Amino acid sequence: MRRTLALTALALLLLVLGGRALAVDLVIEAEETPPESFEIDGEMGGITGEVLKQALARSHVTASIAPVPWQRAYNDALATPQTCAYPTTVTDERLPLFKWAGPLTRNDWVLIGTSEGGIHLDRLEDARRYRIGVYQGDAREDFFRKAGGFQVETVNSNELNLTRLQAGRIDLWAASVYTLWYERRHGAANLKVVLPFRSVTLSLACNKSVPDDVIARLNHAIADLIADGTTDRIEAPYR
Repeated sequence: MRRTLALTALALLLLVLGGRALAVDLVIEAEETPPESFEIDGEMGGITGEVLKQALARSHVTASIAPVPWQRAYNDALATPQTCAYPTTVTDERLPLFKWAGPLTRNDWVLIGTSEGGIHLDRLEDARRYRIGVYQGDAREDFFRKAGGFQVETVNSNELNLTRLQAGRIDLWAASVYTLWYERRHGAANLKVVLPFRSVTLSLACNKSVPDDVIARLNHAIADLIADGTTDRIEAPYR
């Protein structure tokens, strides 16, 4: 009986210790948006994924990272303790809502058209007469809604925007210049930049419950990655 109790106690102790060993500082949810962020062999990679993984290692911050739909990642980071989302575009409206670690990369927003479409724009205002496809919940949707007067059509997948553009159901696709690179590499040779219209920063957005020390360590590590050229080496293949 005593032996059985002792073994049970030992098993419970190992379970508790194992649970502690598995505990992480952060729960990170990632949007899959190639090539900035996508799953490779069960792990998140891409430009921001690689930078983030190296920053976590250098800062000795532990995290679980999993791909989820963007709107869920954003809402969870907003409402759930110890939770973060990436790659998150930094905007004036979002700045006070989170604690931030970054930049994981810098990016250009572009209006994408097709060679057959024949659209030429000198300024963003000229795009008001065209149907613009955007990803639902994305910062680009917020941008155009706030600007007003644009014919914005939202879908819940960026790949649907590509399909709709190729089929002529939208005239332009508001996306990342990295997205253009990715789609061209995957066979969409007729895509072209019609107009670059904004440069932005992509960072890790964390719930305000995340300790300042954790955020500071991550930011210090990211600064080191930028200073020693690591981020440039990670981004180079995608330019």
